[in-house]
Amino acid sequence: MQDTTHLGYVLVSIFPLSPDHPLQEVLVALSASGQVNHTALHTLLQHAHEPMVSPSTEATRHLTRGAAYALLGEETLARHELLPLLHHASDLMQTLATLLLGLLEMVQEQYLLASEHLGTVLQAYQRDATLQAHIAYPVLVWVMVSTLISLSRWQEAHVLLTEALEVLSLEMESTSTYRPTLAELYAQRGVVLTTMGCQHRGLLALHQAIAIDPANNRLYKVRGLLYMKLGSWGAAFDDLWRVLCHDSQDEECADALVNVLERLQASAPHQQ
Repeated sequence: MQDTTHLGYVLVSIFPLSPDHPLQEVLVALSASGQVNHTALHTLLQHAHEPMVSPSTEATRHLTRGAAYALLGEETLARHELLPLLHHASDLMQTLATLLLGLLEMVQEQYLLASEHLGTVLQAYQRDATLQAHIAYPVLVWVMVSTLISLSRWQEAHVLLTEALEVLSLEMESTSTYRPTLAELYAQRGVVLTTMGCQHRGLLALHQAIAIDPANNRLYKVRGLLYMKLGSWGAAFDDLWRVLCHDSQDEECADALVNVLERLQASAPHQQ
């Protein structure tokens, strides 16, 4: 059976759980880490195929079935349910269906299609304030930037991050709900700036990310790898060693740390 935990995690992060959310029945079948309750989704699908009560209810059922099929690894059935909503549903249902398609494409590494659908959702979000109750904007920005990075569209990612962080950094640092996401956005900014040749500005962004979410071990790895590029071997050792202390199975980090140790030994004064 296909592992859809990543998709589950993205869905439970981007859709606020509330009684009036169109996808509420799907979201309660997911754990906070994205683990999927397959039994609950199969039961939900049985009820979602009952005769419709009204056109609006039918649109919600298409959306529900599309999300459930996606989480069960049935991509073709998911698309069959979601695609009609792009043309024959309310603005809200169109946007949510478009977002689901974009997220499904992102986790399946169909980045070009994902960028088109996620870009459409971002435009709709900026036009329609009512979407704030149904979509978490910080997470939407994060998945869009992740997609742009995968496509090496660095300038677009930089512009989106700059615009988003100007607003989000003021709103989110005082609340705990999306602080981890804010830290991830700063980490993305660090990666983007570094790739664009602004390594010291990238390092500053990673300092900000870690200051916001110091418990996120992955951020230290990103910063440690950047320290390596800058030739700051001692700082790189500190960050990478911390990562390996928490996750000894991280092979990339272990290989990088070996490289760092070789550099440190080569630069150390020779013993007499």
